[in-house]
Amino acid sequence: MNDVIMNLRIAEFVKDGSVRRVSIEAKLAAMGAYYQNGFGIQLQGVPSDQIKSDSISWSLDSITQTDAVQEDNQTNAVFILSNDVSSQVTLLQGCSYLRTEQGCDSNYRTTWQLSFAFENPIAQADMPAPPYDPFIFATPYTKHGTAAKNVVGEHPGRQLEIHLKNQAPTDAFNTAYFGAREDASDPGNNQYFMNNNGMSWAIEIPSSWKHPKELKRLDNAYPQFVNFAADATGNTNNNWYETSVTELIFDN
Repeated sequence: MNDVIMNLRIAEFVKDGSVRRVSIEAKLAAMGAYYQNGFGIQLQGVPSDQIKSDSISWSLDSITQTDAVQEDNQTNAVFILSNDVSSQVTLLQGCSYLRTEQGCDSNYRTTWQLSFAFENPIAQADMPAPPYDPFIFATPYTKHGTAAKNVVGEHPGRQLEIHLKNQAPTDAFNTAYFGAREDASDPGNNQYFMNNNGMSWAIEIPSSWKHPKELKRLDNAYPQFVNFAADATGNTNNNWYETSVTELIFDN
């Protein structure tokens, strides 16, 4: 649970009860993955052609980018902010990861800014709830482990995505990953990216969070998460992220 950690700030510009424009800022909080990952955001239920193409602007560390950020051939609007987060990280000497090993902090954090308008304003009730659907995916043409390769017979790239619990993947995802190894996704019941115990492959925290150190399990670092994940209502220990085992979390 520390492969890619992002801080997200989302602003919706509303007039007469409808969202006309959205602004998103993403800031890298930590990166602990051995494998290389990209980062994107999907707007569930918002058709890709509802994004006003000439309104899109985005930047990386305040430098305007000119290549396309909205992904083609998607039913929903999907934005790919990075195909390889690790290529945009500056690590201290002797560090393999960012802010998952003690002494491997950095004052510099990569930031992305994205802004876009809709072709037709969308009623607030029809908008997906923030933070929308942030996800990571295997960086194309890179190794992502034997288990991931065996499912599709090649390095997975965009075929392998990790979303928040019960968020459906994008059209680029290979559904052969449903049910692979410990995954217990059941698309027929709108259940995605979790195991039989309800533990998810990605999580959203509503505040700043002290994530586990490298090679430390989330359920050991935050013991209350187990009961929270097992309760489909989300009512058990729903503030689990406030009670940690100090020696297992990154606390620089």
